[in-house]
Amino acid sequence: MVPNAVKHAQSRIAVRYDGIRLSVWNDCGRLPSDLDRLFDRFNTQSHGGTGIGLALALKISEMHGWKISAERTNGGLLVAFCFEGKRL
Repeated sequence: MVPNAVKHAQSRIAVRYDGIRLSVWNDCGRLPSDLDRLFDRFNTQSHGGTGIGLALALKISEMHGWKISAERTNGGLLVAFCFEGKRL
């Protein structure tokens, strides 16, 4: 998630981890119009991208019983893993 955030950031990223939730925010220049499709395989908005990264993140989170979410906030995109009360 962090390399993806760096790649699509205009100038800023923020990464936070509080023991239960890992969140990555960036001020991406082009916000996805449909956040529901953000985790679809081969859904990409960047030239040269494969659209597989967030789809893999979703699959990994499901396999571990975690949750992953995305939301528009503070002029950017926030993607977060919630480890459901399991401190890592």
